[in-house]
Amino acid sequence: MRVEEAKRLIKEHPRLLFKDIAEQVGYPDPYYFSKLFKQITGLTPTEYKRAQLYS
Repeated sequence: MRVEEAKRLIKEHPRLLFKDIAEQVGYPDPYYFSKLFKQITGLTPTEYKRAQLYS
């Protein structure tokens, strides 16, 4: 559920830093958040953001 919320935040607030998104969804460590995000979605937060911007 946290990653789904992070995906929503990335889509709705593309200027928000990933560090801030990680904190908002409950992950104080942005590196752990990024690793977990990739495990679940198959994309890093940056790759996911790019895919949203160009789709």
